[in-house]
Amino acid sequence: MRTLLAIALACGLSAGPAFAQSDPLHLLKKPAGAAAKTAPVAAKPAPATGKKQLTQSAVAANPILLLQQFTMQDAQNAWNDAMRIDATCTSGSAAGSTALTLSGCSAVPHLGSVLTSVGGTGALLAPVTISAVGTFASGAGSVTMNTAQTIAGASVTATFSSPAPDTTAAMCYAELITLLSTPINDPFPTSPGLLLALQKARDVQAMVANLQSPTGALVQFNQACAPLVLSVQNTLIALGIATGAVVGTGGLSLPALPGLGVLLGGL
Repeated sequence: MRTLLAIALACGLSAGPAFAQSDPLHLLKKPAGAAAKTAPVAAKPAPATGKKQLTQSAVAANPILLLQQFTMQDAQNAWNDAMRIDATCTSGSAAGSTALTLSGCSAVPHLGSVLTSVGGTGALLAPVTISAVGTFASGAGSVTMNTAQTIAGASVTATFSSPAPDTTAAMCYAELITLLSTPINDPFPTSPGLLLALQKARDVQAMVANLQSPTGALVQFNQACAPLVLSVQNTLIALGIATGAVVGTGGLSLPALPGLGVLLGGL
């Protein structure tokens, strides 16, 4: 659970412990007349448009609220980028030449990307790289390879040659994709029907209990994502909090990760 909350803090989806409230089914609402905060400890990115930040206590009570903030497409794109996947194409053909015709591509591949193939007829013989990119439309187009190849109807993947894949992050994104594949986005009914609303509430309660059980999906998620959100420095600080050598935050035993805006600004 701490791993899930740490990811929420890093993405700006979860508020600090000072704003915790008891009702896990309500989003954060700032109390009327509350004093404005002074200089923040670390800048955080604004939540996605139309979405309010959740409290840590709300997420701890009902992790589904946070999981619903992420999208399958975003998680898949993050995994692709972490694994340095430039594009995946459902079909690629080349007839003993350097011209490779592609279709069903998730994106336009880039110059210098490495090509591999599976299925179909024939196989790309490594190393194969893109030396020129043609015009693409609706996921179809052509590229020029550095060597002549012969394949037909094969699935083709283009990957960056550098930097090396970020397997630590990819492991977390893959587990998040698995979680998002569960029916967590089934909304409460908007039309009248007290019994249906009652049943929906019971369904959510059962799903939360399953996620948080000792053998639930959050156990594997925690193992997969902990290396991503627990840097060496944060781990050391957490140890200091646990031993009393460092003053805790009053909520999580882990300090809030610096905002993504701060991290990106240093690149």
